[in-house]
Amino acid sequence: MSNKTTDQPVIDDRTPLYKSSIVANYVNYLRSRGDVDIDDLLRCCKLDLVDINDEGHFLNQEQINKFHHCLDEKLKDPEISYKVGLHALKMKSTGTVMQYGLQFITPATMYKAVDRVYPNWARGHVSRTTIVGKNRARISVSVRQGLHEKPFQCENRRGIFEAIGKIHTGRPATVTHPTCIHRGNDACEYEVTWQERPSAVWKRMGAYFSLISLLIAAGALFLVSPIIWTALMFCLTAIGLSIFLVGSTKNSRELAGFLKEQGDAAGQLLKENETRYQNSRLVFEIGRAGADILEVNSFLDTVLDSMARNLDFSRGMILLCDSQGQYLQYAAGFGFSGFEQQILEGLKYPIDLENSSDLFIKILRSGNPIVLNNAREKKAEMAPNSIALLERLNVEALVGIPLVYKQEPLGLLFVDTQKAEREYTTSDVNILMGIAMQIATGIVNARSYERLQESELRYRLLAENVNDIIWVLDVDSLTMTYVSPSVEKVMGFTPDELMAMTIDQYLTPESFDRTAAVLRQAVENVRTGQIDPRNYGQTLEIEEYHKDGTIVPVEVTAGLMVDANGRPNGVLGISRDLSERKKAERERQEMERRLQQGNKMESLGTMAGSIAHNFNNLLMVVLGNLEIAKEDLPDDAPAGKSIQRAINASQRAADLSGMMLTYVGQLKKESFPVDLSQLVTTELEKLDESKMAHLTLELNLTDPMPLVAADTDQMRQMISGFITNAIEALEGEKGTVRISTGTMQCDAGYLSTTYLREDLPEGMYAYVSVADTGCGMDPETLGKVFDPFFSTKFTGRGLGMAAVMGIIRSHSGAVKVESERGKGSTFTALFPIQGISLSRTTTKPVEEESTSNEKTVLLVDDEDMVMEIGVRFLERLGYRVETASNGREALDILNRAPRQSIDCILLDLTMPGMDGLETMQQVRKIRPDQKVIIVSGYTRQQIEDRFADVTPPDEFIHKPFEMKALKETLCSVMAEPD
Repeated sequence: MSNKTTDQPVIDDRTPLYKSSIVANYVNYLRSRGDVDIDDLLRCCKLDLVDINDEGHFLNQEQINKFHHCLDEKLKDPEISYKVGLHALKMKSTGTVMQYGLQFITPATMYKAVDRVYPNWARGHVSRTTIVGKNRARISVSVRQGLHEKPFQCENRRGIFEAIGKIHTGRPATVTHPTCIHRGNDACEYEVTWQERPSAVWKRMGAYFSLISLLIAAGALFLVSPIIWTALMFCLTAIGLSIFLVGSTKNSRELAGFLKEQGDAAGQLLKENETRYQNSRLVFEIGRAGADILEVNSFLDTVLDSMARNLDFSRGMILLCDSQGQYLQYAAGFGFSGFEQQILEGLKYPIDLENSSDLFIKILRSGNPIVLNNAREKKAEMAPNSIALLERLNVEALVGIPLVYKQEPLGLLFVDTQKAEREYTTSDVNILMGIAMQIATGIVNARSYERLQESELRYRLLAENVNDIIWVLDVDSLTMTYVSPSVEKVMGFTPDELMAMTIDQYLTPESFDRTAAVLRQAVENVRTGQIDPRNYGQTLEIEEYHKDGTIVPVEVTAGLMVDANGRPNGVLGISRDLSERKKAERERQEMERRLQQGNKMESLGTMAGSIAHNFNNLLMVVLGNLEIAKEDLPDDAPAGKSIQRAINASQRAADLSGMMLTYVGQLKKESFPVDLSQLVTTELEKLDESKMAHLTLELNLTDPMPLVAADTDQMRQMISGFITNAIEALEGEKGTVRISTGTMQCDAGYLSTTYLREDLPEGMYAYVSVADTGCGMDPETLGKVFDPFFSTKFTGRGLGMAAVMGIIRSHSGAVKVESERGKGSTFTALFPIQGISLSRTTTKPVEEESTSNEKTVLLVDDEDMVMEIGVRFLERLGYRVETASNGREALDILNRAPRQSIDCILLDLTMPGMDGLETMQQVRKIRPDQKVIIVSGYTRQQIEDRFADVTPPDEFIHKPFEMKALKETLCSVMAEPD
């Protein structure tokens, strides 16, 4: 090993000394062979293709050793380093050595040049070349102390030295390796022998042949005849010319190749100089744009325009994070087609920082650049989002750079070269990283400037357009010395008009008294030293007169102003209009009232529905037994009348159940087109004339009246309730009842004052309105008017107006009540106008079959008493009966029974465990054509939504039902089709 000099830095195996092109030679050679996975090899030795292709990047001895170790494991070729050396000068990665050597005319001078080139290639080595003969040279390579070279590196040098000889001669040189540092010597010595160039050999042959020809010609002149001598001279001249011609041809070819290599070298140098110039110009232009352009989009457009002109990339773009950090969005780009530009402009790429396989997110999260020299080969490592975008943009290779400012990611910079003829290098990444930092700084500066401008504009607009009134009051005269322009918006007065008045002229008396008292007390407290005027503040709610005479509620916040002596001489204050706040407070209270009303109705609805269902089950047992008992008695039996009265009472109890459901809006019936004007006329004809004797009836009925979808009987009940309430409000005294129908346009403001639906849409509504001039109601009574069993007359009046509200609710309507004590009341019901079919469906009468004794009915109910009465009904109607107390038992019976043996199933809807709906679905799976009748204490309308997504039952029957209704329903379901 060579001695370490005192002026050289200490090196070791971790010092970057080897130009990356050494490894690039191996990679390029292996790629030409095609029997080694390059990516797998580089992963093994933890090297990156970008660094290897960068001629300015250096590796250390440990990295070189690791690379060769991984290569040896995969290839197991002991001569691989020697073979790579032989091909080194053909590779683009070591082309600079060849370019440098081509400047020399002879192989000897080229080998001498190795002394200057090799230390730049391997900075830990020293080369000394000695020319020892015409075609011989001795090269000594020593290694600096601290570096531990490996034997494969000697073999690689031997191959390179052989390849150098081929540059000029066309044939590899002969290299021997007599001494080696790995055999204990101080340096590696190589004996190099090379052949002459073919053109030189031919030229020498021509020179020797010419000399011999002259000697032959001189001797033959005296020995042969002139004719023979002339022929001999001709032959010798032809041969000599041929030799010189071959030599000249070979020399011309060698010279042409030499000139071509020189031209390529010069072109490469020019390209490198041009690249350096363009990079410098790019950095300058971006820096100037960052200083001059303070609008983000304009700045980015300028930057990318400069990149397009100065960098060797065909396309580039910038994606920026949105304000919420949820998406990457396209900001600027160059080189994209119109179609690709449309894709990018609509791009909203989701930022999922947990997705480590997403190419874009990986760059954002790590803050490091990513280089893909072949995007297709990396698809397996990418997320679907990345693959989809790269494919749509036809990206083959790209460089992605994060835009980061003070560790905060702003976005991404991407560049690519379609159909690239070169691979990206660390130099490319370095220049782009520098550009990215400038871009990030420029973006932050532009955004800061934009925010500053927005802030200035915001405060200027605030000062000029503030809604609050800023004012200064003189304490002595109680007049304003300054009022802001906003006073005109609030009070209608101009500043000049208000400053010409004293405060008692536009404050209400009560507000003036309060304000004057507070001001006097504050001045007195300052005089006596009880308060510091600089820290004094007071807030009051007062009322002021608007210029039009209306009252405006305002909130005043004020503080004292003092003169040089500390005496209060003025008041600085801000007045805020409270009209909207007061209005909002009233609306909030109204909303709370309506919400309480809605919660109350919902609770009552749940309770009423449950009571009605259970009540109807009990009534089913009562009415069923009464009906059977009546049938078992003779027609003239004395008990028959008692049983019939019990039946009538039970039916009225069922009607009461219906009224409860009507109140909570759950008793829905089939709707038909209804004319409200006609119904009013019909109800008036039914009124007792004695009740109408003391009142004046005024009618304003629209004809023709738009139809609404409603149940006729319930609409009549509602109108009758309104009219009855109006007549009773007159309390037998003379008065007027006005009834009106028509249509009106209702906006959200009007609908918000009504009862019931919160989500009624604005639009045209049909209405019926009943007004009276009776006693009216106070607010407390008005709040209870729709409560059940509430009345101002006497207790026990029933559901009354509560049932009316239930009817309106069940028709998706609303009701507005206006009343004032002593001035009467007005009730207005509103219903949406819709497109209504005027045709009603008709049901074809079903002829009762007389073959019921041949039919079998499966009765399913969890209530034993209901089950018992159902069995007795069915048996009396002549049916065979199977029973089941739950859905699972019913399915077991159906599975055991032969097909067609169960003609119909009477199925209770509400059962524990498997309810009627689930049981019906399971039945249909077993027997799709099985007849099923649902039985429930709820009405059809209450439960129809539960069957919206399934095949509905064949029929429905509501508890309590009579034997006749059951017979008609069964006959209808089991009737043979025509």
